[in-house]
Formats: sequence, structure tokens, C-alpha cells
Amino acid sequence: MTILGICYRLNILVQNISDQTTWPYGIIGKTLFHVKGIRLNSNRKERLNVMYGVDKRLELQIVPEVPLLQVKISSKIQSKNFLFLD
Repeated sequence: MTILGICYRLNILVQNISDQTTWPYGIIGKTLFHVKGIRLNSNRKERLNVMYGVDKRLELQIVPEVPLLQVKISSKIQSKNFLFLD
């Protein structure tokens, strides 16, 4: 999965003091990401032509669901300097 950009909506609730009415007001936007990898300069061809490496910062790897770990603390035992938990 690759992230291409973000869509957003910024909302504000405007209130008219004279007649006590409110109405929503918002701005909708969309920003696409155009990222480049590092500039390649290892040989003459790469230096003369503007070439970039592969950029995988916006690629996500989806993994299967894993089991949950649950911890239960049953009692507290306190000494002078330490707090012990069973």
C-alpha cells in the first residue's frame, strides 16, 4: 500500500450572537505527495542527468493481525525502597 496524499476538512462552528443561531463553516482540501529519492551521483551518467533513487518512505507493509497480550496485576507489596507487583 502506498500513501498518495491526504484529504482534509477544517471545520469551525460560527455563532450569531443576535439571534442565537449557529452554522458550520469549513474548508475542504487535498494535498498529493510528490517525493523523490536521494540524488544519484555515483557515475558520470547520473551526474549529467538528474536522476533519483527509489523512495519507499510512503509505502506501508500490511501484516496480519497478531494476538493481544493482556496483563493483570493482582496485588501490591511495598517495601522501604521498592514496589513489588505480583
